[in-house]
Amino acid sequence: MFSPPPPKPSDPVSAAAEVPLPDPEDPMGIVKYCRALTIAQGGPDPLADPPPTPLSAPPPSSTNKRKPAAILPPPPPPPCARVGCTELGSLDKRCSKCLVASYCCVECQREHWPAHKKQCKVNRRFELSKQTEEYLFGLRVNFGAYFDRIFAGNEEGFERYSALFEQLGNIGFELERGINSITVGVLMILRSYKDRKKLEALAKLTGQEEGFDDRALHLEARRSLLPLLEQAHAAGEGVTEEEVLDGVLQLGEANM
Repeated sequence: MFSPPPPKPSDPVSAAAEVPLPDPEDPMGIVKYCRALTIAQGGPDPLADPPPTPLSAPPPSSTNKRKPAAILPPPPPPPCARVGCTELGSLDKRCSKCLVASYCCVECQREHWPAHKKQCKVNRRFELSKQTEEYLFGLRVNFGAYFDRIFAGNEEGFERYSALFEQLGNIGFELERGINSITVGVLMILRSYKDRKKLEALAKLTGQEEGFDDRALHLEARRSLLPLLEQAHAAGEGVTEEEVLDGVLQLGEANM
């Protein structure tokens, strides 16, 4: 009499496909999704409390060969938003409505309000696509299982995205709109910092060829970048005429 064959082990790919997508209304949805995905693929619970070990025990081995996430410093203070002011603004003195415009003092904020009022409404209506918001959040927490799903083992892509993300600096860590949200952090790059390197990194991250293919945000980044290239060229700050023309062409392509 033959014994029945042993049960086949579960397929990690099929198990992962059955994990429900994160709830967009839950701020911790992506974290819960990554946790469930790791467990479904046969990995240990990434959020479980580690068992106590003696001080002499060797550190556990890890199959994750990626470098740890960079420790990003706090965001730098942007320039004061009032036109003509040469002081730095303060992250503690931001417009309470849009959380984007920063000022050096209350007087500058009051004087700038008539000019800022229209832009303030535009800032408040701005929203990131869910895909881009989740990608930026994933880069922020450097969650291994999350990137295994996104990049499908493309370590080169992961390293390229990580390097560009580090150029953006600390853009926040929350999915819901607020002073520490990723949405406000991206808006600060677009509207407040006037930093060419940050805008160039954002344009590449959102581009079609090597980025998230977020065409709306890519266009915003190109629009904000071109005036800075023109100003730097006019001031003789190392930007060539060819680089300005390239910026014009790239903005035109982003508009198509």
